[in-house]
Amino acid sequence: MGSIQVENYDAIIIGAGLSGICSLYHLRQRSPTWRIRVIEAAESVGGTWYWNRYPGARVDSESLSYAFSFDKELVNEWHWKDSFATQSDILRYIEYIFEKHDLAKNIQFQTRIKSARWQDSTRTWLLTDETGAQYQSRFLISCMGFLSSPSLPKIMLKQKPIRSVIDGRPPQRGSIVNFSSIQGLVGILLSTAYTTTKHAVIGLTRTASEDYAKNGLRINAICPGYTETPLTTKSPEILKAMMERVDTAVPMERMGRPEEIADGVLYLCGGRSSFVTGTALSVDGGYVQRQIGAVNRPNPSRVMQILKESTGYGHKFKRLPPW
Repeated sequence: MGSIQVENYDAIIIGAGLSGICSLYHLRQRSPTWRIRVIEAAESVGGTWYWNRYPGARVDSESLSYAFSFDKELVNEWHWKDSFATQSDILRYIEYIFEKHDLAKNIQFQTRIKSARWQDSTRTWLLTDETGAQYQSRFLISCMGFLSSPSLPKIMLKQKPIRSVIDGRPPQRGSIVNFSSIQGLVGILLSTAYTTTKHAVIGLTRTASEDYAKNGLRINAICPGYTETPLTTKSPEILKAMMERVDTAVPMERMGRPEEIADGVLYLCGGRSSFVTGTALSVDGGYVQRQIGAVNRPNPSRVMQILKESTGYGHKFKRLPPW
């Protein structure tokens, strides 16, 4: 019986959804000599937008937020049919990217990875698929999506409880932090779908925290407010419009920095929050506090006006982007 043939690569990406396609594109651009393989279980690209075709499936954020910024030509030529794109429209977009950039030569379909093991001796990953075929790679990038399959926190439940380094607080097995949004706590005009999903994250957090508190697992959610990101700061016109909203809606009169959101996550993960579970932490400069009980909400018309004048996107959308 012969030995198993192992295919060698510089990088292997698992999953050909939006993140897998984006990772493949950038790796090919930055490392053109690398051997790169994307391994996908489905028959085609799309990830969750390939598998989930139930009636009414669509995005919970403005369609524009799903557009790849690396392809400026496509940004200008692609027209979304709806403010919140349907599953079929998102899949059509991904397939268009797939064809336009000739990504097929790097993708292996109908292959499901069974295991991935790190090898200290060679400092490489060894992957095995369901047929027994093996692949070896210097780098492994998982783009399966954290909601690709329902599961319990099995690994964390198997961990031995450890005592906090902070004054010997009671032993715990770990901490989970879910990302919601200020829109998980209050409503914002014309953002029904997005607001619904963010409220759901908080509902999941509170229910799961009840289920696993007795096992030494703490589960909380973080709710970021308006934050400095490429989407909110890249265009001077959009930044100006955003600041007009922030000045009226955020008591601290500024957007948060990514580091400030990260600090909130570190707090919820660390030992100093050892008695905190099932909570939704707002890192928002006071936005939620001001909105609860407020009579008047910020008018989004100014943002849409500047968005239309500066980018040309205004004619494509009837609703305010949930930034």
